[in-house]
Amino acid sequence: MLPVQIARADEGGVGFWIPGFFGSLAAVPAQAPGWSVSTIYYHTSVSAGADVARAREITIGRIPANLTATVSANVKANVDLGLVAGTYTFATPVLGAQASASLLGGYGSNSTSLAGRQAR
Repeated sequence: MLPVQIARADEGGVGFWIPGFFGSLAAVPAQAPGWSVSTIYYHTSVSAGADVARAREITIGRIPANLTATVSANVKANVDLGLVAGTYTFATPVLGAQASASLLGGYGSNSTSLAGRQAR
């Protein structure tokens, strides 16, 4: 019997494949030889927040004291990317398959904000 394992998402549930750039090699149809250019616009908005409370008893000399702290934090990020890919597809087969080479360039912006507060 095999041990049970917890299912886990890659990158903490955030995808890292660029849309349209991942595919099975067996499922790729034959491409027309020559140059092609493709563009992709990618946008994502993420946010996270947490409230953390901590209590601890410390001793100063022989006097015990209680310390309690509460922290609240929020982070938000917006990403806008433009990707341009130039691809050249070769007409002559290489090792029995159609070869192509791509060059990908990206440009864009990222805005991130972090807000937090601590209460005693």
